[in-house]
Amino acid sequence: MAYYRTESPADVLITLQDYRDSLPDLTPSHRALLDRLIHREAELMPVWDSIARQRLSRPQCRALLEQIFFAAAFNAEHKPARGSKQQLLTRLSRTIAVQVLKFSELLSDQKQQATEHLCNDELKSLDERNVKLLDYLRNLFDGLEAARHGHWGLPAGFILADACLSALASVSLDDETPFFPEAVSYLREQLYEAGYPGVWDRSKNTQSLFAT
Repeated sequence: MAYYRTESPADVLITLQDYRDSLPDLTPSHRALLDRLIHREAELMPVWDSIARQRLSRPQCRALLEQIFFAAAFNAEHKPARGSKQQLLTRLSRTIAVQVLKFSELLSDQKQQATEHLCNDELKSLDERNVKLLDYLRNLFDGLEAARHGHWGLPAGFILADACLSALASVSLDDETPFFPEAVSYLREQLYEAGYPGVWDRSKNTQSLFAT
């Protein structure tokens, strides 16, 4: 069913389904990605609802959803970070290490030795997950900038709440453990402070533009 402006999550999902069906030469992994975005409604309904509330035209909605697809479809193919971006990744890794060490210091001497190996494993896991999430967010913010300045544009002040970003990352990347909004918030702030294009600061995310 055609619509003039998005009014409900169903409008967004219809547009996403039409977009998938318009791509006849999808690779199996890309088709699986689009199918996850379409069928995991329980996790993504707040995202589609947030987008629908912006009353996007059909071309605007399609352009936005295309960038959401691209963010994960080409995440693994993202070029290695260089210069300031590499410094950001290094700083994030060090920050995670400090947090794990602080946690271990809180343990009693009796428990600390027993959990030392666990902390080291957790550090490696956290580091890999945060780098994976950071790459995805960089791709997504790149895509949002492309949509914002593209032919159809986006509404002024368009953002997605951290909870929406974490839901998109969890479904898109299909990680075993969901990404939490707190992790997204921290990484988004780091990207903003590093001057990464298209990233909004905490003040814009404190009260979502999509609140009822």
